Amino acid sequence: MYISVLGPLQAWDDDGRSVTIGGARLRALLIRLSLDPGRPVSADRLITAVWGEDPPSGAGNALQSLISRLRRQLPVGLESGPAGYRLDIRPDDLDAHVFAESAVRGRRQLDGRDPAGAAETLTRALAMWRGPALVDAADASFASGPAARLTEQRLGAIEDRVQAQLILGRSQGLAAELEQLTREHPLRERLYGLLIRTLHEEGRRADALTLYQDLRERLADELGIDPSPDLEAAYLAVLRGGDSRPAPVPAPVAAFASPAPAPPAVARPAPGNLPARLTTFVGREDEVDRVDRLLGQSRLVTVVGPGGAGKTRLSTEAGSRIATRGVGVDGGIWFVELAPVLDPLDVPQAVLGALGRREVGLLDPHLAGARDLIDRIVDAFTGPPSLLILDNCEHLIAAAASFAGRLLARAPSLRILTTSREPLGIDGEMLYPLGPLALPPVGVDAADALGYASVRLFADRARAVRPGLAVDADTIGAVGEICRRLDGQPLAIELAAARTRSLTPAQIAHRLDDRFRLLTGGSRTALPRHQTLRAVVEWSWDLLEERERTALRRLSVFAGGTTLEAAEAVLPGDDFDPADVLDLLAGLVDKSLVDVMGSTETRYRLLETIQAYASEKSAEAGEAEATSARHARWFIDYAEAAGARLRGPEQIEAIGRITAEHDNLALLLRYAVDHADAGLATRLVDALSWYWAMRGTHAEAYSWGHEALALPGPVPQARRATALAFHALHSFSAGERGTALRSYARARLISRRLDPGEVPELPVFMELLASIIRTDQAALRAALQDADDIDDPWVQAMARLMRGHFAVNLGSPKEAVTFLTDARDRFAAIGDCWGRASAISGLAELLMYTADYDEALAAVDEALGLLGALQAEDEIPQLMVRRGMIHARAGDIALARQVMEDISRRPGAPGTSLTTGLGTTLGLAELARFVGDFDEAGQRYDQVLAALPPTPRLPQLPPQFICSLYVGRAHVACARGDAAAARADLRTGLPFALESQDMPVLAGCIEGFAALALVSGEPEQAATLLGGAQVVRGHPDLGDVDADRVAGRVLERLSVEEFDRARAIGTAMTREEVVALLAADMPVAPPPLWVSGDGWSTQERRVRPDGCTDAPSAE
Repeated sequence: MYISVLGPLQAWDDDGRSVTIGGARLRALLIRLSLDPGRPVSADRLITAVWGEDPPSGAGNALQSLISRLRRQLPVGLESGPAGYRLDIRPDDLDAHVFAESAVRGRRQLDGRDPAGAAETLTRALAMWRGPALVDAADASFASGPAARLTEQRLGAIEDRVQAQLILGRSQGLAAELEQLTREHPLRERLYGLLIRTLHEEGRRADALTLYQDLRERLADELGIDPSPDLEAAYLAVLRGGDSRPAPVPAPVAAFASPAPAPPAVARPAPGNLPARLTTFVGREDEVDRVDRLLGQSRLVTVVGPGGAGKTRLSTEAGSRIATRGVGVDGGIWFVELAPVLDPLDVPQAVLGALGRREVGLLDPHLAGARDLIDRIVDAFTGPPSLLILDNCEHLIAAAASFAGRLLARAPSLRILTTSREPLGIDGEMLYPLGPLALPPVGVDAADALGYASVRLFADRARAVRPGLAVDADTIGAVGEICRRLDGQPLAIELAAARTRSLTPAQIAHRLDDRFRLLTGGSRTALPRHQTLRAVVEWSWDLLEERERTALRRLSVFAGGTTLEAAEAVLPGDDFDPADVLDLLAGLVDKSLVDVMGSTETRYRLLETIQAYASEKSAEAGEAEATSARHARWFIDYAEAAGARLRGPEQIEAIGRITAEHDNLALLLRYAVDHADAGLATRLVDALSWYWAMRGTHAEAYSWGHEALALPGPVPQARRATALAFHALHSFSAGERGTALRSYARARLISRRLDPGEVPELPVFMELLASIIRTDQAALRAALQDADDIDDPWVQAMARLMRGHFAVNLGSPKEAVTFLTDARDRFAAIGDCWGRASAISGLAELLMYTADYDEALAAVDEALGLLGALQAEDEIPQLMVRRGMIHARAGDIALARQVMEDISRRPGAPGTSLTTGLGTTLGLAELARFVGDFDEAGQRYDQVLAALPPTPRLPQLPPQFICSLYVGRAHVACARGDAAAARADLRTGLPFALESQDMPVLAGCIEGFAALALVSGEPEQAATLLGGAQVVRGHPDLGDVDADRVAGRVLERLSVEEFDRARAIGTAMTREEVVALLAADMPVAPPPLWVSGDGWSTQERRVRPDGCTDAPSAE
């Protein structure tokens, strides 16, 4: 009989006939028996394998019934005896055993410099896999360990097979396989080394070097270590340009630092007392590799991290791997649990006990004498190499440090691995900070989410207590929130998963605000301090000195972390001085209660669970209100100081400072609202108004301003008027027209009562707002000219910038170039990078229209450099889109497509994923249409349309975007000859083109109608509309693919003279007359393009994509 468990269970008799095993319990029973081929398995173990921890009453009889049924289906004997039940098969009758033996043989062939034999052996071995190992028993506790070991062996076999193929020069097809594996195992260095060599062999040297640099930065950022020697060798081979193929590796001779350890059968396991696994090991496989390697570099390694981070499990897994390898640890691997040890003098006794050599006095355990105990321990570790694991040292830190130091000095063949919430702090110690498990981003789907270790851990532990629970589309949102809010800490996630016995993931996520009451269901076999979340934190809290507890309580007031400067202002009270804060923070960092972040400026941050506990303690101590008041005083001064520096050479630093403290400033606003402090709230909104304008975060500005400006109370009138004026601007940009009008009216009323010299730019700003809201061109020009009379270089530069951008939108290119060039130079003189980038971006657009592509690209690159310095992540993708379009217009379609795809690989900035993602897809659709690939263009347009919200008039989606989408779809429909679909799309897009007041966008829409006219059999009308589009744009667009394509097809039906005559009719029209040509396709009367005079337009209305209108507000 032959049994296969490397995938769904299958079995065959000796004649090759399939043996069907029906029923989940029978399959689990057969799998458990086959894992011990030819050896008896006790009835108790089989009962646990079949029914888990909840066996039925009369489990013995139920097992006998299953055994009888299984016997009837098997072609081999299933014997019973005093030791249990034995399946009469040999190890070679189980594919898992054959695979493991083949993997070992293949590795030996590789070590023996027989790469051809290794490749053949390993390829055959890997072909045995038909799916996940032991999948029919995936929920059974007995299967988790063997399945994990088989999966690890498979990954090692793949690495060995790839290495053999590279040695043989057979790199074809390997890159794609390795890229997928590195995504699944992002910190497994051997895979990266093989991929780097493969890319080099395929001639992709630049990709290989980039991959190495990315991994090197990730290792440094996440683990604080350098790449392995093998990875360095691969990198150097690529740099030197020589043969990068790896030489066959020698068989391992060291106990430590093997990133891909040999399979378990290579050597006899080392002796020792490592605790047996009770649960699966999830999500820390790469960390085990790191600890293993660090132990090869240092004789003392300390795994440090907060309580519940998984330090103990990581140390035992690392020890298990080394023990299984069995090389270089002949003296054994010995685990010492120090958590129960309360007296520092008992540390040596605990170690002797772990070694099985405990010897104490009958009445006093200390009578033996510390010197004698140390001597006995040294004797035990003198001889063959050994590894000693000291677990949970933090409460005995001084004693553990002294003990480890003395032991290492006297036992040169000993290595020590310790776990602690703070370092031992002795010479030669290497630290391994244990971070959180990988967290899923918001919005990830269930399949991708299971690639994150935190989600896998929750799913595994939840399945153990509620087998039917799955992480799927219905639960992933709540599961992701649980993992993120618990900071990716394994113990907290396990406690949350245990709650799925009685709560759904959504209910657990909802109750996390009261996490200490919720997360109390830990294992009864765990240490008391690991049975509840509160106990985990209290263990660390009780080890702190009183001043450290005070500092930790007050740190809980910060949101998103703090700088040292802010902490020195907020933390001190009557109990310690600002000069003490640094040492207190350093101590809390050492004790793994405070995280350190940042590369240019250090920030200190509490995990959410620690923050919740410290906040409780702050309230109990009666100091929360006083601490919050100090926090508010510090950050309002901070915001005003940073806001005052946004218009000059310190702009970049000021933007970074405000962005870094966003969460603390939001907390300040909440404090002001809760305390009904109108003065404080208005100061904050006033300080941040220009920051919001520069960043384009109008929705946030509207929300904050709405709360702040609604508070009653005394506020200086000049400040209130300025804040209201900016709030009107932000509200208008956020699509809140009613609020914009109300804020404008209040600001105008207050400004008329002010001394004209109090805020000289405010009256001009008010007129600008009025002209924009009224679409009054004459008033706008007058207001911008008035701005020139204000004796402020920045105001004058801004006026020219606005005049330039409005000239672009109005189709006045010469005027636009003049003003934008002037604005660029003025902002450069002031040192304002944002204004300079904005002006250069406008100039790049004009250069694109005039087909000056080299200069346009240079301008875009200059603007991108400035925006990069400003960290304007939401604006960079927009400029990259323009860069791609310039390449496309210049005829370099491949480079244009590469630019666009580069955008899609950029990490999304918070709050901008909708615009960036859809903008990228829309840009790729436009490119496909430019090159005539209408099928791809149509697919991408459909992707954008499907992703739009039900009413796609959100602040993040300007009317230009929506118009471009529907006009693009119309061009695709015209190319397919579908005039009805094209007309429907153009009728939807036209109102948005008119609403945008953007003449180039409106001209593009008119060109869409020209394409429709051509498809409808009206070539003269098409030519007339092409002429009208040029009038609306205000200038020819020399690289306009749509116009050129339509014109070419019109000339297939008309003579040149007929075409010119029809086109001249359009070029002789006014803009209003051109728009009137489209009257039949307008669901409502169009808004005025621009009006002269000072009255509000009677035609103001909001047009929706479905053709309906929202009547204007009575206000």
